[in-house]
Amino acid sequence: MMIRVERKEEPADFNEAVRVPGNDFVSKNPKGKEPPKFWNRCREDLYEAYEGYCAYTTFKINCRLDAVVDHFLPQSRHPELRYEWSNYRLASSHINSVKKDAEPIFDPFELPEEAFRLAEDMRIEVNPEAFSDEKDLALASETLRRLGLNRPELIADRTEMQDEALRLIGEGMSDEIALIVSESLLKQSRFLHREAVRKGYVKPL
Repeated sequence: MMIRVERKEEPADFNEAVRVPGNDFVSKNPKGKEPPKFWNRCREDLYEAYEGYCAYTTFKINCRLDAVVDHFLPQSRHPELRYEWSNYRLASSHINSVKKDAEPIFDPFELPEEAFRLAEDMRIEVNPEAFSDEKDLALASETLRRLGLNRPELIADRTEMQDEALRLIGEGMSDEIALIVSESLLKQSRFLHREAVRKGYVKPL
């Protein structure tokens, strides 16, 4: 949830594979039975559509088995969106378990540009300049808290990625190699790459 994510269209076979059988089950079993996880049928499509990046941390999910279909609006309170592509966000299994039924939080699809910045201590901070509405500013802060995006392990991951890039850049590499380092950081985290470019650490692509 650190940079805006561009919404992707649902796959051509989504209606047949997920929505129709899901809603059919719901209509025949209005109460009591656990809803089938038909959304997992589109997990690979979701992974490909969003190039493997977690919508909330912006880290690349390198192991596909660690990628899950997250219901942005919790299905427990929004059952009508249980089988809707528009409510799915790609997430790592860990962030999905932290998020649970958290609501409200900022939708990655609707996040203002540069809503968050990376502080020198590698914590994520809200950028007040990105918000004209006090309620949205407060929601951004609440989103950071609810998703635990400044947990020690995430700070450590960001620190390790950035330090490695800075170490390589500090070795006086050629422009060609500097671009490779920039590409490598982008493949690890879109947010870290954007912030490294903003701070002048790496070259823009």
